[in-house]
Amino acid sequence: MCKVLNISRATLYYKPKGRKIDSKMETAVIKSFKESKKNYGTRKIKDDLNDLKIVASRRKIGQVMKAFNNIQGKLSDVDIFHTDRGQNSK
Repeated sequence: MCKVLNISRATLYYKPKGRKIDSKMETAVIKSFKESKKNYGTRKIKDDLNDLKIVASRRKIGQVMKAFNNIQGKLSDVDIFHTDRGQNSK
């Protein structure tokens, strides 16, 4: 049938893998970030997770942080990019 349709068999039998949910890791990331008063980045959070014997890559930690209300982008709460510093000052 695949030869008739001129498609590969892999296309016919492909099934996407579901997302692995590790709620223990996700809650640990959020907890560590909140305890640091929203100062920790992926490197320090990774160190905290290693202390708890939880293995996670910095990329995965960043994805979790981004998924939960973009908590990594803490500068978005402060409007520092729209200041008049340096303009019209004498």
